Amino acid sequence: MPPIINITPFTEHHRSGVVEFNGRLKEGGCTFSFDADPATTQVLHGTRNVIRPEHFVATDEAGVVRGAYTVIFQRFCINGVTEETGFIQLPLSEGTVNPAFKTLGLRLVTDALRRCPLLFGLGMGGLQNQLPKLFRALGADVREVPFFFRVLQARPFLRHAKVARSSAARAAACDIAANTGLGNLAFGILNAFTGLRAIPRRSVRFDIVDQFPADIDAVWDPAPRAYSCIAIRDRETLQFLYPASDPRYRRIVVYEGSQIVGWALVTVSQLDGHAYFGNMRLGAVINCLSLPAREDLVIAAATACLSESGAHLIVSNQFHPQWRRAMKRMGYLSYRSNFIFAAPKPLAAKIRMADPTFAGVHLNRGDGDGAYNL
Repeated sequence: MPPIINITPFTEHHRSGVVEFNGRLKEGGCTFSFDADPATTQVLHGTRNVIRPEHFVATDEAGVVRGAYTVIFQRFCINGVTEETGFIQLPLSEGTVNPAFKTLGLRLVTDALRRCPLLFGLGMGGLQNQLPKLFRALGADVREVPFFFRVLQARPFLRHAKVARSSAARAAACDIAANTGLGNLAFGILNAFTGLRAIPRRSVRFDIVDQFPADIDAVWDPAPRAYSCIAIRDRETLQFLYPASDPRYRRIVVYEGSQIVGWALVTVSQLDGHAYFGNMRLGAVINCLSLPAREDLVIAAATACLSESGAHLIVSNQFHPQWRRAMKRMGYLSYRSNFIFAAPKPLAAKIRMADPTFAGVHLNRGDGDGAYNL
């Protein structure tokens, strides 16, 4: 008989239980933990958007914490209507280390759906992982958010990219290419070929700013009509999500003449033993938006900014076809993605009312955990 579980909002009373829960997960080999002090999380009560994280714990009959999850409630525009949605963040179950609680993960996601019918999952580490499987078991529409990359400096890429060095023979070949200059030649030819339709740097005008200007909302205003599903990306929301006090973020404002036509939020990180990218200097296009048909300009500006910042490699995940085309026209290559979008039945049904194939959905890393995993 499965244990009796009660799922309730996190309170101060649960703090020590969460610490013990994290300890048991760590002892069992789990690398994730639940934030034992989530009360410090910031909340936005904006003009267009409300963002409020809520935290929940699952306890057994003795009051021992056996699971936990967070839902970040936020507003999306779905087929032109503003709706409250929720991003489920890191649901953790003791079932990952104790078979007695093997069904608790499904219970956590089901409980989150009850509290937020328009729940979605994003990220999750790949289709092979447990959370996407749980979403599929609940009938969700589960899809990859395509991954794009552009190698700017061949030598560090060949020395550190784990996917290129997946066997002893491949690692040896990468070392030879890096040391002889063949890698630089090969990627130079590849980038020239894939970037034949790219907008040249001299044709791109952009500013790097500490804060997005007030008139950036002119880019947001038409977005609910251009996309079937999009998180609110007005200036107030951007300032909340990407505060000037956080040194990771670079804000790019893109112009055509004197008119603002788009923006991008990028990061440059010096990695240290990253699971995929080793010790590379990694550039990432985290979030972006443009006026219709200006996507290429935004990706061109982001690429120029990151290239001039000394990035060895640029990566991005983009779901919408126009943004995917912009990445390809700027010379980016695609590879299998571990960034997954799950839309349970209520959310999927709302999107499909006007967009049966999800072709109008705009998603990227800015809609999930942002830059935290890069």
